[in-house]
Amino acid sequence: MEPAPPPGPVPLLGQSLAQLTAWVQEHGQLAYRGKQLHQWLYQQGARSLSDISVFSKTWRAQLADYPIGRSQIHY
Repeated sequence: MEPAPPPGPVPLLGQSLAQLTAWVQEHGQLAYRGKQLHQWLYQQGARSLSDISVFSKTWRAQLADYPIGRSQIHY
């Protein structure tokens, strides 16, 4: 039996503020970016990290394929 492939990245939707803060710090950002990410996910309804205009274009481009966990199709 072959081992299962490693799991992909964990979607950000469903993460707490503390978890999102840790995630942005793991990706080389300052802690306040965690609060911004939390606001964009839960208040602004961002569907991708490229929607989050308070993040630099460079960082958004680096994270463009990272899953938020929200469907791209609505209604």
